[in-house]
Amino acid sequence: MRLLLLSDEAKKLKPKYKYRFAALPFAMILLSFLPLRLFMNWLASILGISMNAAARGQPHSGLFTTLTVVAMITLIVLGYVLGFVANAAILYSCYGWSAEKLRDVFLRSNVPEHWYKSERGEQADDLNG
Repeated sequence: MRLLLLSDEAKKLKPKYKYRFAALPFAMILLSFLPLRLFMNWLASILGISMNAAARGQPHSGLFTTLTVVAMITLIVLGYVLGFVANAAILYSCYGWSAEKLRDVFLRSNVPEHWYKSERGEQADDLNG
């Protein structure tokens, strides 16, 4: 299983397709920092860590740092996956894509040929549709 934007195939796609499929996952990754900040504030209050000073030297700073990093990685991965799920839901409900076509594009990186850059240059290909 190769995810489209993580494979070498993504480099061969026309920018309009590559960026359309990357926009929601990227936005969801950025949005994952909002719940992370809430989690950090909550955790700091429970552990007695001041958010206005460096965590180093404060009691339970190692635990705070470890749990924050684990939460950050978890939320980033969750945001990335939710972005792709949102892409799939939009394509399924608004554009009528079948489940098989979604699997082909998102999980197998089997995209239509016209999504690839042409060898003679992308500008010439874009003018023809």
